[in-house]
Amino acid sequence: MNHIRAWLGVAVGVLTGWAVFENTAMLRVRHYTAAMQGLPRIVQISDLHKRRFGAGQKRLLHKVAACKPEYIVITGDLVSR
Repeated sequence: MNHIRAWLGVAVGVLTGWAVFENTAMLRVRHYTAAMQGLPRIVQISDLHKRRFGAGQKRLLHKVAACKPEYIVITGDLVSR
């Protein structure tokens, strides 16, 4: 019985750790190049689901600014439920 509780505790800890990491640390940037010349540089922000990336979303803002976009579009899910 103690082994089951120990494994259950480990499973809960791992799932909790993943949830914290996934909701605060994962911030992915993908770059795509269009074949057409002269198109504006666009940053698309999508599927944030109420995630937080530092105080005032500072990490997110720094990533966006580093791309030097001409336009910023926000698509996808921003909140959950």
